[in-house]
Amino acid sequence: AIKRAVEEWEVDIVTMSFGFEDSSFRDPAMQRALLNIQTAISRADDKVLFFAAAGNDGLNIQRSFPARLWPQVICIHASDRLGYNGCINPRADDRDDNFMTLGISLAVPDALGQGSKLKSGTSFATPIAASFAACILHAVEFEMGFPEDRIAEVLTWLHTNTGMRTMLKRISIRMDKYSYLAPWLNLWADGWNRDQDIVNWLQLEILTMKKRELLGG
Repeated sequence: AIKRAVEEWEVDIVTMSFGFEDSSFRDPAMQRALLNIQTAISRADDKVLFFAAAGNDGLNIQRSFPARLWPQVICIHASDRLGYNGCINPRADDRDDNFMTLGISLAVPDALGQGSKLKSGTSFATPIAASFAACILHAVEFEMGFPEDRIAEVLTWLHTNTGMRTMLKRISIRMDKYSYLAPWLNLWADGWNRDQDIVNWLQLEILTMKKRELLGG
């Protein structure tokens, strides 16, 4: 599925609301399947953005696979509605920014479409985080007024793990080794695209982040 999404559909983002524990690798057939996932992700590295759920067993188990494939995969943790750690996340990885967004007590429609139930999980937080990345790509391509010769350059950078991680870090609030994604506070205020001064500032901010990251800063 990942190979088809990348090679045939040419997607920008793949979101993976699933995860496997170490015990899954003990079964030979499952091990081959998981290694195929890892190979497909590696081949698409820096062309497609991958988001995956961290896992819901707290400190009892390490990050799930494929979320643990740092830095190729952006691992997503769950916060409550106020931005605090949802207390189901695995231990923060010191190498990572440990991004998190809403994943606790979400109203989820039931399978029969008869109302909704409150559910929690990093699997729910993952597509929300991926949607932030999609909005960033859309804004850069269609709403920010970059010169034509700069749009492709910036989009190429944002399709890399380091580029998107830099951007997500910029729209996050750091809290106890986790980074809560809050674009409405740190970069994109309501109505930003109707204020040319803000648009110009965002252009400069993104280009500055890109230059700093490429220079190793």
